Amino acid sequence: MDQTPAPTTHTNTDTATATPTPTPPRLFNDVHFQRWEPQGPRHAAPWAPFARLPPELRRYLWLACLRRHRMIDLDICAAAGEDAAVHSGHGSQYYSHRNALGNIVSGRDYVLSWCGGHQGPAGAYSPLLWVSREARRAALAFYRVQLPFFGLQRDRVLYLNPAYDVVSIQPQCKPGHAVSHILLADLLHDIKAYDRKGQGVAHLALNKGSFYYDWEVAGSLPFYLTPDYLHPRAAASFTDMLQRTLRSVLFVIGFRNRSYRGLGEWPSHEVYQYHFAQTLPLARREHPAGAFHWLDADPRPGVDIDIRQLPLGDDPRLLVRGWKQLEMLAMEENGGGGVEPGPRAELARHLREEAADWQHSRTWLHETDLRIFPRSIMMPKQGYVLDTETSESMERLPCTAIGLWLFPAEAFKQPTYSPRLLFDLSPARPGLFLFEV
Repeated sequence: MDQTPAPTTHTNTDTATATPTPTPPRLFNDVHFQRWEPQGPRHAAPWAPFARLPPELRRYLWLACLRRHRMIDLDICAAAGEDAAVHSGHGSQYYSHRNALGNIVSGRDYVLSWCGGHQGPAGAYSPLLWVSREARRAALAFYRVQLPFFGLQRDRVLYLNPAYDVVSIQPQCKPGHAVSHILLADLLHDIKAYDRKGQGVAHLALNKGSFYYDWEVAGSLPFYLTPDYLHPRAAASFTDMLQRTLRSVLFVIGFRNRSYRGLGEWPSHEVYQYHFAQTLPLARREHPAGAFHWLDADPRPGVDIDIRQLPLGDDPRLLVRGWKQLEMLAMEENGGGGVEPGPRAELARHLREEAADWQHSRTWLHETDLRIFPRSIMMPKQGYVLDTETSESMERLPCTAIGLWLFPAEAFKQPTYSPRLLFDLSPARPGLFLFEV
């Protein structure tokens, strides 16, 4: 639903002026999800005959609402006064108590919270938990992992279904610090301990700050995740997850160029061209538990063109070396800057800034060319890679998407331009996490 604020009117004794309504962002997400929305009024009255359906059919309908992929963004850090004890990893107070399921828990007093300090917005919890008793029973049966938050949000519970949820963990400790890696292993153990099937996380997402790598000495292996640093039970649980239950590992890597899609650096026609890459996926806003559709291949036109020169903020090949079990990589635009009310309004602000930045790059290049070629003309708004007709057709679709691209690890060969980590990934059609916004 569009959350752009309604226009407001400001008056004084002389005049009354209306603030112009900002143009809502046009997204491919809306085009895609419109095909999945039920027909009829959005706020239709409850269907009275539902209660007369057989119980088995009602449970099936509840499950149909629950079976959706979600990306769960979590921050984790050590509680106050916990750092020294965490370093040892073997304190007697740890891994000595059992939960209601009879499983041993870490007992670590880490602080777990929604990414960015969010207090659990509507997207973080299924509304079926509060619709009715029957719906709540169905939801609690579906979310078989019910991990209590510790630290500042002790009254909250993390509801997970490992088959559908991607758990994205962002340690808030100093990168390369043993604390972050020990807490990561403890959290993964606790998720498994609160899983009624005893399996734990199946889809895990990490960023570059999640592990420490020593490329020269350790051969890129995250050495803190070893029995020498972890509690023996945490080490055994982590090993079991790697060997038995983990189905995919996603490393979230930011695009270079300050989160904007305008690739406006000094061009070299041999390795690089000015280009506005419409299909580079943008990051979601204010949704630490966003639902998404997992598309095996990005269907938008222009993807094959945009991935020919893809500049990254980090080298994914180094991460592949550090995690041999890696199955695929996800890339996400790095958000930043101020926040306006609502994710749609914040997205609209970002798109305005992006357009201004791209216009600045075009103007700068044009003015530079004029010093040498007096009849130089302004670069077209799509850059030098796309023709105008193709660019306009992509805008009409539209092709801007909120999501993540997914590439298999083997797609990353040698970069076409190493100083800028520029990759030509055109032989591989990326998958797409398309978020509901």
